[in-house]
Amino acid sequence: MRNSVLLVFISLVLGACARDCRTGSFGGDSDEARAIRLDWPWMAHVKECPVGAYLVDGPSEGPYEDLVISKKGKPLISITSDKEIMVFGEDGQVALKVADRNGDGIFDFVSYKTAVKEDQEHRFYITDRDMDGEPDMKVGDGGGFAKIDGRWLPLERRGDATGVIVDAEWRPAQWNGAQWQVLPR
Repeated sequence: MRNSVLLVFISLVLGACARDCRTGSFGGDSDEARAIRLDWPWMAHVKECPVGAYLVDGPSEGPYEDLVISKKGKPLISITSDKEIMVFGEDGQVALKVADRNGDGIFDFVSYKTAVKEDQEHRFYITDRDMDGEPDMKVGDGGGFAKIDGRWLPLERRGDATGVIVDAEWRPAQWNGAQWQVLPR
């Protein structure tokens, strides 16, 4: 008897929550919402449900592997089918990203936005592409830098190649899966 009363109660609560949900597109007609829908096309057709002070959005049609939690029209957390979790700052930009890039069920990539200190001009996105605890790359307003042999070297694009300046000479460089390396001439 107690179990059947509990089941009826849960059904009523879930039914009440479902009545508060809506389907449509994420975020209305703001420029920010349109930009988000360009990155995540499924957000043009979402099921959105309020949970406390937050809105939870997911695809209105399968597959149902993506989820965005937002507040006041701005995303806070995103979980994607690409096995990625992103946390957004108040400015709407990604502040933290962790991912399982090789699909083995273990996070193997982290990127985060640094805080600006009084003696710094720029924020950087720091990336640890193999999650070994050592940053491999940083990108900011002043460009991108790769950590090669313990030094931060500016990345430069020339044609289709990415490279660094070593001993006053541009050399192609690439990520080899474990670290940045300068390629032979």
